[in-house]
Amino acid sequence: MRIPDRYYGLHPAFAWLISLVMAGFGLMVTFAVFEVDDSLGFFGDMLGLVLIAPLLMFLWTPFIRVAGWYKYYSPLFLVFGESKTRIEIHSGPSVDYLLHLRGIPPGKELQRTVLAFYLQGLLNIADKVASSEDPATVEIVGTSYFFSDRSVERMGFQVSPGGWLHRINLVFSFLELFRLNSLSAGKVKVPNIFKVKKASMSGERLLEHREYIQRLYD
Repeated sequence: MRIPDRYYGLHPAFAWLISLVMAGFGLMVTFAVFEVDDSLGFFGDMLGLVLIAPLLMFLWTPFIRVAGWYKYYSPLFLVFGESKTRIEIHSGPSVDYLLHLRGIPPGKELQRTVLAFYLQGLLNIADKVASSEDPATVEIVGTSYFFSDRSVERMGFQVSPGGWLHRINLVFSFLELFRLNSLSAGKVKVPNIFKVKKASMSGERLLEHREYIQRLYD
């Protein structure tokens, strides 16, 4: 299965140039927010960051990707901070939705496409885990607010409540999540970010459920 090109299909030098320019704009926007909200103190700064978080994510994602900090296993499925024993999975940000979901109408068709990308990512991770020395020592973990416990448990995950750090992270991502959640649903849909859950499993368990995940993907 094809894993997205780290450089967006561009020459590396050109991809670096574009990503650095966008990241530079991101820094300028961040400094501007702190200057404007200086009179409001700490809480004003935090509110400003929440409001501009979608723009900052859009501007910073290309740099994080070409730098190799985001490792993609499918167009909408990435890992941040991967190590030999831990694979922390994340959904792609809005720039990836813009690149890979253009022309797909919101609602059921878009939901199926997003799910297919997620399953493709899990299958690619399973292939990587299969080549590791000891799959049982590899932990695959992700946090979200939207998945069905029953659905992910069938794939081999164990579900538990998310921690407060995860909730705080989702607060800063609220507007981005609101937009993507509404796009997938085909209607205005407010995400329940305080219902965050953690899903985890070992690499060995992922390999045991690989055939089931492959059937879902097919």
